[in-house]
Amino acid sequence: MQETLSISLNSSTLWKQNSLPIINEVEEVATTIQVNNVFSKDCFDVQLISDFVENLGDVVLEETNINASEKTITLFGDHHGKEYLQPLADKLVKSPYVVEIKSTGFGGNSFIRKIFDNGVIEIVVMKRDERFALWVQTTGRNYRETAAIAQNLKERYS
Repeated sequence: MQETLSISLNSSTLWKQNSLPIINEVEEVATTIQVNNVFSKDCFDVQLISDFVENLGDVVLEETNINASEKTITLFGDHHGKEYLQPLADKLVKSPYVVEIKSTGFGGNSFIRKIFDNGVIEIVVMKRDERFALWVQTTGRNYRETAAIAQNLKERYS
């Protein structure tokens, strides 16, 4: 698939395809390549097209307007590693990209356990064998932004 996007008018069934063959001629040599095609707003629900659009341009991270002291930290009881999670949570809420924190199931082999496209990051406290984890809601609006925030948090707090 060519790293470009075409836009078609929704005027004929010929153009109502999410991928179109395009003839590319360079120095009198013609080759046919496939390009992503948008013909209606529903095309942005197609994974290949939404991924392509999401990766256009520079990542611009949105900061929260919630003060660190007003952010919610919910840690469930001492038997879930609260004494290890609280110090990390207290640091993470100072990030302008963190909105809310909760403790979650344990396990994982790296500081960033999982990144979600809805702004959630799972972070693991690596100081214990139990590997207690935090669910962190960030300002990330898609996977690319959330991954950039995850990298920022890893660099600052791991």
